[in-house]
Amino acid sequence: MIINVGRADMRHLVTGAVIGAVLGGPAVVAAIASFATGQVNAGVIFALLLGLALLSLPVITIVRARVYFRPRHLVFEGPGLRWVDPRGAPWFAPWTEVDSVLVHGHVSKGGSTREPLVFLHLYPADETYAARHPEMAHHWNTDGERGAYRIQLSFSKNYIPRIDAAMKRFAPGVYRGVALSEGTTVIPVENRWPGVLEAGQS
Repeated sequence: MIINVGRADMRHLVTGAVIGAVLGGPAVVAAIASFATGQVNAGVIFALLLGLALLSLPVITIVRARVYFRPRHLVFEGPGLRWVDPRGAPWFAPWTEVDSVLVHGHVSKGGSTREPLVFLHLYPADETYAARHPEMAHHWNTDGERGAYRIQLSFSKNYIPRIDAAMKRFAPGVYRGVALSEGTTVIPVENRWPGVLEAGQS
């Protein structure tokens, strides 16, 4: 099973860039017009600064397009979990070297409709894993009392049922299910999105 992480990131970045251009452009134009007519006050200066900040979103997206829009795929298969990233740092984690895997979706406190930022927590089977897989070092994260490789995916609750189904198919023995956090509180995923896990099995 393949998850196209690059496509999801591209969609979110383009959306943010468009919103920045649509909101920031008129604000900057209006501020410049006010300057031209001598109508300068705190509100005009604030509008100019806000507009410039919003316009930085499409500018940064264009400048960093090669990095942001590069193809990236998370592949679940019989032998293990594979990160395909031709322009980045690809890696492969055999299921036999993994102790457990947890899917984690995080949403901001009070965000009733916001998509979760989805992570995959991969716990190595032993302390020698790091030496065998130095290419994964940038994913290492101290997770409470135990370290884990935390692979950040993207903002999409649709990832959760797909990963859940793939783990149950390819590595049920190491799969520890789904955790959803809102702010600092952990809540059952079914409480937030009833039926979301069943969606991945259809």
